[in-house]
Amino acid sequence: APRPQLVCVDQEGGRVQRFREGYSALPPLEGFDALYRQDRDSALELAREHAWLMANEILASGVDLSFAPVVDLGRGNRAIGNRAFSPDPQIVADFTRAYVEGMHGAGMAATLKHFPGHGSVLEDTHFDNAADPRTLDELRATDLVPFVAGIAAGADAVMMAHVAYPQVAPEPAGYSPLWIDDILRK
Repeated sequence: APRPQLVCVDQEGGRVQRFREGYSALPPLEGFDALYRQDRDSALELAREHAWLMANEILASGVDLSFAPVVDLGRGNRAIGNRAFSPDPQIVADFTRAYVEGMHGAGMAATLKHFPGHGSVLEDTHFDNAADPRTLDELRATDLVPFVAGIAAGADAVMMAHVAYPQVAPEPAGYSPLWIDDILRK
């Protein structure tokens, strides 16, 4: 290659754990929500440890980056499912900050996904088109809350959703100049 290349993987835990043999079996993020409601501090510490362990194992393998964490809201999306921390935006924001800290503690960049939020639509965009009818103000009050928290915590990258938000822009967010240039970058 003419320049250094990043080697990346999706190593979230649960059903999206690409490397399994010889790696820790990481639980899906959804399980952290129940613990959070009983013991917030312990749940956040476990999320940090989950992130740190995942990042350390991936880095030790020679892989540069895991596309994590999922900061979508857990609201029934077929693709997200148990990959989300919680349906509550404030709880997801808390976990997002902790997870970014854990990844950074291991020396790995963090990638927030799937901007501006994939968890509140039913369709899996690997197979179907998805459209979220909410306004930008409604999204700011819900799905965007964890992204704001993650960016404030120093997340290094953002993966876009392939969901359309017709009240905001005509095309899906993943190739929308409005979502990418005006909303995310500003």
